[in-house]
Amino acid sequence: MLGMPTEGTYAEFVRVPVANVYPKPSHLSIEEAAALPLAGVTAYRALVSRAALQAGEVVVITGIGGGVALAALTIAVGLGATAYVTSGSEKKIAMANRYGAAGGVTYHASDWSRTLIEIIGRRPDVIIDGAHPYCSAILRYPLTTSTLAASRAAS
Repeated sequence: MLGMPTEGTYAEFVRVPVANVYPKPSHLSIEEAAALPLAGVTAYRALVSRAALQAGEVVVITGIGGGVALAALTIAVGLGATAYVTSGSEKKIAMANRYGAAGGVTYHASDWSRTLIEIIGRRPDVIIDGAHPYCSAILRYPLTTSTLAASRAAS
């Protein structure tokens, strides 16, 4: 990631090793291609580095529709986890289902957390919470203090 651990990316040009340069996928705009690594790295660190998500585990991803949440869904499904999502939009939940989510609920419903647990059949192993800091508390898991938090069920 440019700018870490040393500063210096506020410039018209930057110099990086050629091994770190990849062609932009032709189906993405410059803006989309630029956003992909940031959302992807954030989601990867939350799921893999922090939560240590494993194949066969259940993950809940809040606020599906945003870049980090969509990247988290893609990574979770790729790892072999079962992913459930929340959103304020049924359309976004349907889109997430097409991308591999096992299901989802709208958080506008007063009993959404109970409904989600009933759909899953148990509490999730991991929660990726970038939209609603109260999600983990409602699902009775500790929530870390980061904005995008990855909470794991206590053993």
